[in-house]
Amino acid sequence: MQFYEALLFQAGKLIFQEKCSYVNVQSFNAGKINAFLVGSPGLFTVETLASSQNLGVAQLGMTFDPIDARYPISTLFYQGEFGGKFQSHQVSLELAWNF
Repeated sequence: MQFYEALLFQAGKLIFQEKCSYVNVQSFNAGKINAFLVGSPGLFTVETLASSQNLGVAQLGMTFDPIDARYPISTLFYQGEFGGKFQSHQVSLELAWNF
């Protein structure tokens, strides 16, 4: 489910985005993997998901698009994934100029 709202101002427009969704993550039986970082002397073990995970996802975005091209288009974005034993959060800020 995704929603957009836009507010118009003399300086530009402000756009809001809201989204919620469901994600099912599968591991495809990868199990344990020996990994290393390039240039490092040792190995370490990485264990992947043992079973599937059901996650709820929430996204919120806010973009300001100014009328005057001297100012950047700016976007603030958040995405969160939530499950019984897992949480992931991502926040980003983007500035873009049209020229």
